[in-house]
Amino acid sequence: MAEDRGEIADGKRADLVALHGTGLDVAALDTRIRAVWRSGRPVSAGPRSAS
Repeated sequence: MAEDRGEIADGKRADLVALHGTGLDVAALDTRIRAVWRSGRPVSAGPRSAS
């Protein structure tokens, strides 16, 4: 395995979207995003909660 793959860590080639909840329904997917990583670096903390 390449040195830049195989784990979620800074500088690794991980693209990851963290979602709130466990449901598989994608109807409100955009409201469930909590964090986004691209190429192993956080690019968004997701939307802020209204509550």
